[in-house]
Amino acid sequence: MPIATFPLQDLSVLTQMSPDELPHRAGAYGLEAIVQNQALEVDVAADRPDLLAPEGLARVLKVHQGAERSPQTELEASGRSIQTVPQEPLLRPRIAAIVVEM
Repeated sequence: MPIATFPLQDLSVLTQMSPDELPHRAGAYGLEAIVQNQALEVDVAADRPDLLAPEGLARVLKVHQGAERSPQTELEASGRSIQTVPQEPLLRPRIAAIVVEM
């Protein structure tokens, strides 16, 4: 598993939790986490790329502690389409994309 390292002070600001509290909260969520050199090192499962960013980890810890989830944003259909080439075996049964215009 990849290990993500986050400065304790940064996570403390994002979560509004004390640096001493963070490893315990991560463990309560089910993450393996240790403190080393004023940083929280977290084992991140491959299916949770959101936990590789401090904002993602902070969001998960806050929601686990009872904070409200962010409201879902409704997106308008763009009228664009995606075509895929069928493969055997089917590895990804769904696909999604987003277009960012600047």
